[in-house]
Amino acid sequence: MPRDRFFRLNLAFLTAQILAIAASDLVFHNVWSPYYRLNLVAMEQGEVVRVDPRGGRPAADRYVLAANGARHQEFTALPRSKLFYQLPYAAFEPPAGYDEVLVVGAGGGNDVATALAHGVAHVDAVEIDPQIVALGRRFHPEHPYDDPRVTIHVDDARSFLEKTDRQYDLIIFALPDSLVLASNLSGVRLESYLFTRESFESVQGHLKPDGLFVLYNYFRYDWLVDKLGAMVEQVFGERPIYHSYADPDSQQLVFATLLAEPRARQIDLNQPGFGSPAASAAPPATDNWPFLYMRGPGLPAHYTASLGVILAFSFLYLRRLSPRGLFDRDSWSYFFMGAAFMLLESKSIVQFLLLFGSTWLVNSLVFFGILLVVLLANGLAAHFPFTDLRPLYLLLAAALAVNFLLPLDRLLIEPRILRYLAAVALLFSPIFFANLIYSRLFRDTAHANLAFGANMLGTMLGGSMEYLALYLGYHQLILLAGGFYGLAFFSLTRPHHRALGLS
Repeated sequence: MPRDRFFRLNLAFLTAQILAIAASDLVFHNVWSPYYRLNLVAMEQGEVVRVDPRGGRPAADRYVLAANGARHQEFTALPRSKLFYQLPYAAFEPPAGYDEVLVVGAGGGNDVATALAHGVAHVDAVEIDPQIVALGRRFHPEHPYDDPRVTIHVDDARSFLEKTDRQYDLIIFALPDSLVLASNLSGVRLESYLFTRESFESVQGHLKPDGLFVLYNYFRYDWLVDKLGAMVEQVFGERPIYHSYADPDSQQLVFATLLAEPRARQIDLNQPGFGSPAASAAPPATDNWPFLYMRGPGLPAHYTASLGVILAFSFLYLRRLSPRGLFDRDSWSYFFMGAAFMLLESKSIVQFLLLFGSTWLVNSLVFFGILLVVLLANGLAAHFPFTDLRPLYLLLAAALAVNFLLPLDRLLIEPRILRYLAAVALLFSPIFFANLIYSRLFRDTAHANLAFGANMLGTMLGGSMEYLALYLGYHQLILLAGGFYGLAFFSLTRPHHRALGLS
C-alpha cells in the first residue's frame, strides 16, 4: 500500500474515533475525571432519568453515579439515606454528638450531609476525585458541600493524614472502594494504602482521647471483615465493635461496620446487628505488603500458570526467530540489567504513592524522575569514558544497600519539593549508576541491536517477577534487583573484563 494512502486511512480512522467519542459524550452525558468515565442518573418515582451535568439541576431526591459503566455510589436525601450513615450517631443512647469530623472517601457527600444533620461543628471531607466532588456539590439533594462548616480536600487520604495536625472526635472511612488500579502490575488500588496497619496507626494519632474510628463497606467474604477487625485490634489494643446488616440493594454482599477506640465501649451490644468480629489468623496488610484482599502472602495459582505460559512461549518463540547471537553470553548482562531496572521501577512507583499519595500527578512525577535520572546518566556517560567500571559497581551496590536499610518514613520532610528531590535522589540512585554502566557497555558493543533486544527481554522478565511482591512484599524487590545486577556483572565475558579494567 502506498505510504500516502496508508497515512490517509490512519487519519480517517483517528478522526472517526474522535467523532465517536464526542458523540458518545453528548448522548450519554459522560464526565471524564482523572480516574473514571462518570455518568449520573436521577431516580424519580421509580424511573431512571439520565442527567446532563452541563444542564440544570434537577430536583430529584436520589441520584446514582456510575463509574466506567459500573454502579459506584448514590447521592441521597437524608430521609432515604441508608442505616450505616446514621450508625456513628444513632448507635449511642442518647445519640452521639461530635465537634470535629473527618470523612475519608467523602464522594458525593452522603456522609457529610449526615454529619451536618447531627450538628457537627466542622467536617473535613477528603475525596481524591475532583469530578465526583463537583457532581456532589451540584446535584446532591442536601447540598452538603455548600455548607460553611465543610472544608473539602481533593487529595489522597494518606497524604492528607500525613499533612494535617488536626485532631478529630470522629474519623470515618466511608466506602473507600475504588475501581481503579494505582499500579497496573500487581494490583495496587487507589485505596490499598488506606487499609494497612500503618494507615490505622496514622488514624489513631489523629483521634482525640475520647474519639471514634468508624470503617464501613460492602464485603463479599466474612474472613475479610475478620482480618480488618484483627488489624484494628492490633493497632488500637482492643477488638472493635462490629455491626452488619443485609442491604436489599446488594443481595450477594454483606454490609459491615467496624467501630473502634474508647467511645465504642459505650455502645450497647444487645442492639440488633451488633457484636464482635471473629478472631483471624490472617497476616495484616502493611505498607510493604498492601494486599488487604489476600488471606496471606503467596502467588495465586492462576498468576503462576499464566506468567509461566507467557514466559515459556516467549522464550521458545524468540529462540526460534531471533537472530543468531541474541542468547550468547555477550547478551546476558544486558538481559539481567533490564530485569533489575523493571523491578526497581515498579518498587519506586509504589513507594512514591506512599510518600505523595495515589494520584495521577504522582505517577507522572515518578516517570519524570526516572527519565530525568536516565538522561543525566546518559549525558555523563557521553562526556566521561569510565574506563574502569569497578567504582560504578561499588556505588550501585551501595545505593541498593541504602535503599534497603533506610526506612522510607525518613523521607517525610517538608516542603514537599525537598521531599520529591530527596526521593528521586534515593530511590532512583541505583537506576542512575546502573545506567552509567549500561551506557558504557552499550557504547562498545559490537552488536547494538542484539544488546538492546536482550535488554528489552530482561524487562519482560522483571515485569513478571514484580508479581513476587504478592509473596515477598515490595521492599524485598530490592534484593531481587541486586541479585540481577550481580548476575549482570558475573555474566560479562572475559574480553569485556579486560577492556573495562575488571580483570
